[in-house]
Amino acid sequence: MPLEHLGARLTVGVDGSFGTLYYPLLAVARAADATSREADDEHPQYLLTEDLLKRGFRPACDADHGEIALRAQPADGSIQCHATIDGLISLVFDNKPVWSRPFDPEDAETALWLTAAQTREVTLISGDHLQITETEIDLTLAAVMGTLVTAKIPTVWT
Repeated sequence: MPLEHLGARLTVGVDGSFGTLYYPLLAVARAADATSREADDEHPQYLLTEDLLKRGFRPACDADHGEIALRAQPADGSIQCHATIDGLISLVFDNKPVWSRPFDPEDAETALWLTAAQTREVTLISGDHLQITETEIDLTLAAVMGTLVTAKIPTVWT
């Protein structure tokens, strides 16, 4: 059985001297039990902090979305965000999809995210203790536990 992941997209507006710049963020966490650290071909250990650090992610000590968007550095290229103008957003590790979710492109928040993702890289947020619900992305526990990691990943439009 493949690992399940919880994920959400959000857009952060950062005010600057040229007005507000919008940054697309994607927060994805493993929904399966993260205590098992053994990977095999059927159950790779994507999205564990340990694996993400090997892929160029860096720890984030602050749970502030704006700071994360501004400070994130590029990952190693093995991770991509795939997006369509129809609102389908997917996360791909080593050319294998690990998370996908359709969003309504007519929704104002989704439209803003898609527009931002067309102009800059997506900031991926993950960690062993990331908490995501249908209405909230809580980074606090992951930041406190030292497992919150971030990186910028390229967006591939399909």
